[in-house]
Amino acid sequence: MALRKKGLKVAVTAMAIISVITSGGLNNIYADGSIDKNITVIERTLEDKVYSVANKIEYVKDGEIITSGHGYQSLRDALSENTLIEVKNGKIYITLEFTDSQYSLIDNIRIAVDGKTTNFEKSSNRKYTVELASLDSNIQLSYNVNIPVPNMPPHDFTVNVKLAETPELETKNNAPVINVTDSSIYVGDEFDALSGATSGVATDKEDGDLTSKIEVVGNVDTTKAGKYTVTYKVTDSQGSTTTKTITVTVLEKEAVSGEKLEDGKYKIKNTTTYSGNSSMGSSMVRNSLKETSYIEVKDGKMYATLEFASDLYKTMENIKISVDGANVAITEDKNNAKVTFEVNSVDSKIGVSAYITAMGMNINYTVGLEKSTIEKISSSSTGGTTSGTTNGTTSGSSSSTSGTTNGSTSESTSSSDTATESTVKKGKLYTIKNTVDHESQTGKDMARKYLNSTSKVEEIDGQKYVTLTFTGSEFMKNHVIYVNGSKVSHKVTAKSGDSISLRFKVSSLSDTIKVGMYVVPMSRNIEFTVKLLEDTLTFVKDYEVSSDGTSTLPQTGSAIDGTMAMGVGTSLMALGTLLNRRKRK
Repeated sequence: MALRKKGLKVAVTAMAIISVITSGGLNNIYADGSIDKNITVIERTLEDKVYSVANKIEYVKDGEIITSGHGYQSLRDALSENTLIEVKNGKIYITLEFTDSQYSLIDNIRIAVDGKTTNFEKSSNRKYTVELASLDSNIQLSYNVNIPVPNMPPHDFTVNVKLAETPELETKNNAPVINVTDSSIYVGDEFDALSGATSGVATDKEDGDLTSKIEVVGNVDTTKAGKYTVTYKVTDSQGSTTTKTITVTVLEKEAVSGEKLEDGKYKIKNTTTYSGNSSMGSSMVRNSLKETSYIEVKDGKMYATLEFASDLYKTMENIKISVDGANVAITEDKNNAKVTFEVNSVDSKIGVSAYITAMGMNINYTVGLEKSTIEKISSSSTGGTTSGTTNGTTSGSSSSTSGTTNGSTSESTSSSDTATESTVKKGKLYTIKNTVDHESQTGKDMARKYLNSTSKVEEIDGQKYVTLTFTGSEFMKNHVIYVNGSKVSHKVTAKSGDSISLRFKVSSLSDTIKVGMYVVPMSRNIEFTVKLLEDTLTFVKDYEVSSDGTSTLPQTGSAIDGTMAMGVGTSLMALGTLLNRRKRK
């Protein structure tokens, strides 16, 4: 009986295989149960076409599968939720696409299929194509994320990619692409909507070049200065239509030509274009350069001045400028964060290159001068206070609870926590260890790097005060302290080099402490929690406290910080031990 059942299994399996082979095309079979059950076989025949299917991911961390939380969501946001499937000559290829927002931080990409690391093709920017044995293949994607924080090592992440389990795949027809951009011409110039091109203006993945089928709607009056719109429309063979509208600006030659500008000083708006493929990078370069630049025309020569945001300028080294593809000499005003150089005309393409110390990498971007915004100024100095625009003060993601304005305010110096103290009081000084926490490992590592692991605790008239010391202060702004969910005032008790110490009141050492700060290189706020380890509390000394919260030595009245106080305490203890030894002798 068992032998007969086994033979039946073989026969059923053979029939299933034959049915797949003889059905024609490429078939993928999905079984809802084992061979011993009443199974339903779903056959999908994929023609040689391009398909689109949704995907799901699983975050693999320390052997565990994570499908929710901040870490998972960050990885989910890094990968497009749609996957392209292309069938060629019976072979299946999928294309995984990273999102623009995080791609610039990603490198060392690896793809494994069915447990084996597989070669892939970088088909285009952010897109990676790999062959699958079937749509049921196990796909594992691994990559490093580089955090733009000084000396922060890259983090390695792994996700499992699951293709949607659907028997029906919808054929994806790629829409045509129209390759036209905004442009400027001068009064009297001719305008050609296609610039004489017979190909390459409109392309389609399935149909090829569609330039000859473009419809152009709109008129540009080249006799009159102004802005005009021109709309391009093209439809592919499957009925997919793409339209794109551009603005053509007609400018007076006398107002924009370098040869026609009178000697004098002008202000002009600028645009920035990041050379990378990250929205974060684009935001950073926009924030690094103030939106108003300056032009000076003197003896027939034209000079441009770029003014940078002071906070980000401090992180820039080895600044280089190119004009129309050629490197030029620059005059750098470091005190005012300005760079001046000669340009050929207002139309010149300006390239900016700089090494960002906070990120440990070079950035490159181009600057365009908007001719329509040029305005003569009466000020005798180029730049100066006439711009009225300061970038880098409001960009970046704001924390929902911090309420800070990024990079725009100084540290709080509120004295509300010491208002009830007398001129001189007795206090006790302790040190205490701390731990940090964040919902993501990257955030946790970042917080640990910035916050010293040893903090200071003061006890004055039954009140407790904690002092946290941070490094990398030149890259951090707008510290905010929360105790048990409420924002509290704090004082800057010490600031030297790249370190800063913040003092605030707590009700107990077990209070929940949260720290918020604006990170300049990342153009965003971060928050993390701090836990004081009560069992590490170590008494240092008794001391006197002035009304501003600083400690003083009873003998001299000279101010001391936590490090100095600890050193004094250690020395006194050592001296006491030595004296006791001598007594016993």
